[in-house]
Amino acid sequence: MGESLRGNIVTIRDRDWKLLKSCFDTPGDIKRIDFEQVRPSQITHKMNDIANAHYTLGKAALDDGQVDQAITHFEAALKLDPDFIAAHHALALCYFSQHKLEEARNAVQAALKLDPTYEPALYFLQAIAPQEPKQTQQNAHPIENTEQENRPVQREQTEPPIEEAELNIDKEMQRGLVFLNNKQYPQAEAAFKKVIKASANDATAHYNLAQCYMEMGAYGDAKREADTTLRLQPQYQPAHQLQNTIRFLSKREKQQLLYNKIKRYLLPFAIVVIIVFIAFNMGWFTRLLPEKIPPKLSIDITLEDPNNKNGYIDAGESVRIRLIITNSGSTAKNLQVRVSPKTIGGLRLQIPDRTFSLRKNQFETFRIPIIADSQARTKKVPIKIEVVDKNQIQLATTDFQLNIKSK
Repeated sequence: MGESLRGNIVTIRDRDWKLLKSCFDTPGDIKRIDFEQVRPSQITHKMNDIANAHYTLGKAALDDGQVDQAITHFEAALKLDPDFIAAHHALALCYFSQHKLEEARNAVQAALKLDPTYEPALYFLQAIAPQEPKQTQQNAHPIENTEQENRPVQREQTEPPIEEAELNIDKEMQRGLVFLNNKQYPQAEAAFKKVIKASANDATAHYNLAQCYMEMGAYGDAKREADTTLRLQPQYQPAHQLQNTIRFLSKREKQQLLYNKIKRYLLPFAIVVIIVFIAFNMGWFTRLLPEKIPPKLSIDITLEDPNNKNGYIDAGESVRIRLIITNSGSTAKNLQVRVSPKTIGGLRLQIPDRTFSLRKNQFETFRIPIIADSQARTKKVPIKIEVVDKNQIQLATTDFQLNIKSK
């Protein structure tokens, strides 16, 4: 790692020294350290810890869709540890999600330089360049092999064998998975459909397409593909779990749509009700609506004397009091005629006890029979006639005088 600087104190190379020191000097570090008093194993361990921390933060940011922040963390991890193969692969995924294919290819080739058999990088390279010949993959990880270079070049076959066609399907499947993992669902859908077109009974392709549709919110299409998967492979447990998830999400979506529909109609209705309530309490409707006219009753009273017609009630005579009750206001119901006093010495009155109603501009006629005793004495008796409602509220009243004349 380096050479002796003072006594038994060993330092790392100047490049690594400055690199680690810059990491500790950035804002947010816990503390500064004395680099002249640190052993190489401690520094290397610390650099690995920081690189792993950056990688973990980058993965979290990538999962949250914060691609730029993820790139920053992966680059910081590679700055501390250039041989961090997982960070190279993760950086390639970030560039791929930003449609930067050249940067993605360079990052994944950097990973393959460290390990030509690293499967995630191989699958990714096949996914972003599915139509490239095998020579491209050989150039992606330069390994010196003089024996292969000296082999004679075989002639190209005019028709590719069946194994080559199967390899293309595998590549397309890997492309779809890369797109699916990077949340590029339309591209993943297209890739899985190509696989299904080439191999309609591929249960895995139907399952992956169902996952893609579920993430896109197309739950009907997702259910159809999950059902197809189980038809092709009934014991495939992940497809059963996916079916349950689709049912749950579909039900929740319907409930959310119903809730939004109710909210869309109920909220304006609630606002209208609140406005009407406030307006009613503040008397706005009273000002706008025409004022209600109460019942307005009047009583016209006449003494009917068919015998003498002198306006007197003679002793032993029978007469009638005629009442004409007229209403010029709103409708009045459950009305009743009341006469006071109820009894008069020398006279017998038959006061009606029936109830009646009067609409506007309607009248009602009542006749009250009176029989005078033969021994009745001459006198004047004032009476009061009222019209009351069912609550005994007086709506009309008039006074009248009965003139009694003895023989």
